[in-house]
Amino acid sequence: MNKLAQKVLLKNINKTYFIGAILGSVIGMVLCGLSWHFYQSLNSLLANKQGALGTEYIVINKKVSLFNSIGLSDNTFSSSEIEKLQGSELFDSVVPFKKNQFKAYAFIEKNSFLPDFYTYLFFESVPDQYLDIDLHRWQWNEKSSEVPIVIPRQYLMLYNFGFSAGQGLPQVSENMIRQVSFNLKLRSKKNRYKEKILRARIVGFTDRINSILVPESFLKWANSNYGDQDNKPSRVLLATNSSAIEDLPKYLEENNYQTNQEKIKGSKVISIAHTVLGSVGGISLFILVLAIFIFILAFQLLLTRNRTELQMLIQLGIDYQEIVKFYSKGFAGIVLFIGISSMGIISLLPLDFMTNFGEVSNPIKNTFWLIISLSIILWSINTILVQKQIQKLA
Repeated sequence: MNKLAQKVLLKNINKTYFIGAILGSVIGMVLCGLSWHFYQSLNSLLANKQGALGTEYIVINKKVSLFNSIGLSDNTFSSSEIEKLQGSELFDSVVPFKKNQFKAYAFIEKNSFLPDFYTYLFFESVPDQYLDIDLHRWQWNEKSSEVPIVIPRQYLMLYNFGFSAGQGLPQVSENMIRQVSFNLKLRSKKNRYKEKILRARIVGFTDRINSILVPESFLKWANSNYGDQDNKPSRVLLATNSSAIEDLPKYLEENNYQTNQEKIKGSKVISIAHTVLGSVGGISLFILVLAIFIFILAFQLLLTRNRTELQMLIQLGIDYQEIVKFYSKGFAGIVLFIGISSMGIISLLPLDFMTNFGEVSNPIKNTFWLIISLSIILWSINTILVQKQIQKLA
């Protein structure tokens, strides 16, 4: 096709429409690319259990109602409810707490170098692999001289910075607590004369479980000898599946379960992040579709204004496929500019900050492939429509 024919084909072109469509396409593709990039980064972060988030442990219980208070119902977990939790894809592990079925007391005798005290206790236990403590002093059997106990670190902090300050008592360190042993009395609830006194010691502090913990072997032995009934678990430890953590709050609410809201704050943030990214992605896709629509209108307007010239060129012997090829090449150049500009803008942005949270794969290459795919789609749609329009004139 000679240059004169090419000039005729570009006659009556509306530059304002094309410039607006180009800018809209660049903005739409950049926003689509960024939304896709952050979505992939967030999913990679969730899938990487050894990364920043890791496995989250939460403890759940049922909500206490008036009927529980007056003894008309209990809030323990049945075996079917435990099985339902174990069957959920949200959790990697479901561990019911075992609890003491006997009365327990801790006391220090008056002849000790510490002030005497006497207090009631409760005990729970979970398998050793779910504890965040050093286990070398955690083993117990009937020949052991002391019962190892773990308490929440928060208990010690409340004493040091709350109770002791208000009562004028000295603060104590973790090492100091570990040096002190005390008496532990076990007593049957039904037979007050059936009891045993053992020595016990706090051997560690946990940040994961808000409970007073003893080894499973000890609790099993004590319940079998001094317990009165086989109680159902009232609390359950859950190891959450990081890839589905954002669905956790909804699941707990639907099943009337409670937990420490601070423990699931991260899942709420992730849910909000997905919503925001979805909204931004939707808006960017709308902008891109609008830009494509403007391109189509601009080319349709160009073909309509050049209708007479196109018919004349076809009558002069120029194949309509050559005209389609000419417009297709021109539009390919525009799309190439849009794609390169979009990738250039994205590559200049500091998008590698999420890798600081752990070994998160960098999805920038996939983002570029998305832009390339969108560019090809944009070019293909317009070329097909132009071909149909010119074919009608042939």
